[in-house]
Amino acid sequence: MPVDSGMKEMLLPCIGFDIASGALGHEIARLELERLIYDIDLKPLIEKNGYSELKIPYNKPSTWWAHLVLIYFKRNFCNKHKPDECPLKNAIGGLSYKCKK
Repeated sequence: MPVDSGMKEMLLPCIGFDIASGALGHEIARLELERLIYDIDLKPLIEKNGYSELKIPYNKPSTWWAHLVLIYFKRNFCNKHKPDECPLKNAIGGLSYKCKK
C-alpha cells in the first residue's frame, strides 16, 4: 500500500498514528496500515457504501480500496486545511489539536 507524504504527515497523525520522520516513517506507516487492513473485515463497509460492483476479492485484503479511500479523504479534508469541515474531527473529540491548519 503506497503512503505519500500527505498521508504520513497530515492524515495518519490525525487518526492516531505516531509516525517517524523520513523514508523510515513511510515504510512504518505502510506496514501498520497493511496490518490493520489484514485484521479488519472491510466487506461490510465496502458494501454499505455502494462499492460492491467493484468485485473486490474478499479472500484477500482490500489494501488498494483502503488506500484510495484514505487518499481521497486526505484530498477532500486535509489538503484544504479546513479542520472545521473534517468529519473525523467533528465526530471524535480530541482530534482538533492534531489537524494542521
